[in-house]
Amino acid sequence: MTRTRRFFAVLDEALQYTFDHFSFEESLLQARGFGRLTQHKSLHDDIRSGAQAMKINWDVVSPKLVKDLMAQIVAHITQADMEYVGHI
Repeated sequence: MTRTRRFFAVLDEALQYTFDHFSFEESLLQARGFGRLTQHKSLHDDIRSGAQAMKINWDVVSPKLVKDLMAQIVAHITQADMEYVGHI
């Protein structure tokens, strides 16, 4: 496997893990009655949309796009996810 193909395989695995995590998190927040679930899910959907756009056409993916998406995910974890900590 070439380096480029391996990179995209790892990126795809990381994105799939992120999608699975979001689904689990949304289920948990729903079960706990988190009042801002709709807004929180909307943030997840924005990240999902950006990642899906990359997956549809790997040819247009640049290091900057990957870096921006990863920064968005990290910002979500360190900021938005902190809103529900007291609810779980």
